Formats: sequence, C-alpha cells, structure tokens
Amino acid sequence: MLQGSKASLARGALLLSFIFIVFSFGSWFFAHRARQSRNADSGPVQLLAQSELPASMRIVDINRASEEELIAVPGIGPSLARRIVEDRNALGRFESVAALTRVKGIGEKMIARIERFIEARR
Repeated sequence: MLQGSKASLARGALLLSFIFIVFSFGSWFFAHRARQSRNADSGPVQLLAQSELPASMRIVDINRASEEELIAVPGIGPSLARRIVEDRNALGRFESVAALTRVKGIGEKMIARIERFIEARR
C-alpha cells in the first residue's frame, strides 16, 4: 500500500512540475510578444517618396506613363499598355481614370481593379 502511495505522489509531483513549466513558458511567451508589439508601434512613421516605393506600389499617371511604367501596374500587360499609349497619342490625354474605358480591353471591372494604382493628372 505504501508503494502505491509513493507512485501516486511521484506522478502528482511530475504533473505539477509539467504544469509549472507550461505556465512559465506561456507567461514568458505572451509577455515577449507584448513587448515586441509595443516596440514595433513606438517608432516614428516614415513616409516614402513615390520614387522610393517598389514599382508595384507606385501611383502611375496614365497621361505621362511609358509602356514600361504601365506594365508595372498589376493587371496591365504589354499589349494593354501599348494600346493605352497609342490611344493617348491618337486622342489626347485622359480626363479621368474612368476615361480609360475608351481603350479596347478596358471595362468597368478592369478600372475597379487598377484604379488604386493609377491617376489621370492634367
């Protein structure tokens, strides 16, 4: 009877040790994550100039952009970029982004997909 009691005590001590280790690690982990998020949010916000942004994040002026610059816009490939430049050269500048619908292959759905990447400056 005494041996069963010792084994039971040993299992209990082992279980308590395991719970203590898990709790300690969990506390450290969440405290560490909280420190990291505080440190990440505490620095000054640095704004980048258009020239410093990756090509996929720049706002492209459809009235001045070359074919290469237009190709950098997600959703515009080489043939569509060529048609945009040809249309601009033939008919003049675009009054608005929505005016791109005059180019073959560009409809309302395409405008909705690319409008955040382009603008029509005067």
